[in-house]
Amino acid sequence: QKVNIKNSSEITYKNNIFDINNNIKDLKNEIKDHKEAILTQKVTLNAILNLPKKEDVKLAKSNLRVAQVDFDAAKEELEKATVRYEKKYISSVEYAKLELTYKLKENSLLQQKELLAVTERKADPRVIKKAQIKLKNLELQYEFSSKSLDDSIKIAESKIKKQEKYLEKLDRDIEKYSERLENTVNKAEVDGYVKYSDISTPIEAGSIIYWGQTIGSIPDFTSTYFTAFLPENKIKHF
Repeated sequence: QKVNIKNSSEITYKNNIFDINNNIKDLKNEIKDHKEAILTQKVTLNAILNLPKKEDVKLAKSNLRVAQVDFDAAKEELEKATVRYEKKYISSVEYAKLELTYKLKENSLLQQKELLAVTERKADPRVIKKAQIKLKNLELQYEFSSKSLDDSIKIAESKIKKQEKYLEKLDRDIEKYSERLENTVNKAEVDGYVKYSDISTPIEAGSIIYWGQTIGSIPDFTSTYFTAFLPENKIKHF
């Protein structure tokens, strides 16, 4: 029973670690997204705060053209990969990588369009205020996600430590019960034939015996003799 409990607990332990790792991974990705969004918003805010210059507009258009070319190439590659994936020519892992590249290029294109639009228009106090509020909200989300990650790691460490202690206790219990089980097996000190005790009721499977009761013995054949009663007509054969 203890062994079964341990096996079940080990499966639960592994599943918990898997879920915890996935949760932490998701939080780290979320923090990374917030951090990138903050950097993008800072760039946007700086662009708004500075009056657009001719060279800035030119650079923004150049960056947009590059982003458009990269996006078109990623889109074409994804369309080809979709056909190959449906025909099972490529694995889901390879397809997921191409799909991720497409999304990244798409986000980059949208950001460059937004930066160009911001660069081309003059700074507006209302636009500046809105950008500052958005930046503040992103920073708050980043702080909240970071705190959630720290709390999740602490909770995960506590759960894992508790589960490990429980598994260690099960190991000790299994060892203890194994020793007890070994002690319940009665073995004769020497090899030989068992002679049942002279009792009125034979001891059989399921019988009740008591402490100190003799249930059998191993006779010493060097000093053992037998008494036999035979018919007289049979004696001639000995």
